[in-house]
Amino acid sequence: FIGPFMTCFLVVLILAVSGWLCRDAADEVAVRLRAASVASGCAAMAFCLLCYFVDPGSPQRDPHDMAPADEHDEELRVRLRLLPSGKHFRQKWCRDCKLWRPHRC
Repeated sequence: FIGPFMTCFLVVLILAVSGWLCRDAADEVAVRLRAASVASGCAAMAFCLLCYFVDPGSPQRDPHDMAPADEHDEELRVRLRLLPSGKHFRQKWCRDCKLWRPHRC
């Protein structure tokens, strides 16, 4: 829970330090750089929080879709499945997750 908020705190801290270091800069380039850094910092915080709150979680196993008899046998770890479009794809068993990998995973 603390990860994204710590990232936001660090972004604000970096922006505050850079603003303090450049407090006397008044030319047009400095003003544009300061505005760009604030905009980038705000975007970084927004994307960090979006990634945190939109996390899809962990995939769940289908209890009716059985695992291969021997998950170390390469022939049993691969099976042919059918997409809704009618096209075949090779589906592999993931030894770490203990589930069949979805299409394009």
